[in-house]
Amino acid sequence: MYELETAVDTEYPKYEYNNVRIVYSVKEYIYMYFTNSAIAIIKKDACKNIEELEELLVGKYSESNKYVVDNKASL
Repeated sequence: MYELETAVDTEYPKYEYNNVRIVYSVKEYIYMYFTNSAIAIIKKDACKNIEELEELLVGKYSESNKYVVDNKASL
């Protein structure tokens, strides 16, 4: 799914943090893969609170090795 900024009143399935399989943080994007074959793609420079989001993801997924950082690569 792709959401345009002009889209309103669109219903999307709920994706919860406990359904995340793995998170890849690369130079410009964060990719969150979910158990139901869905992916959330977050462009870092478009996210107003990117530092808070990255801190949250590290806290939730680094101990379980689900958070992978590669600032040199781009997927």
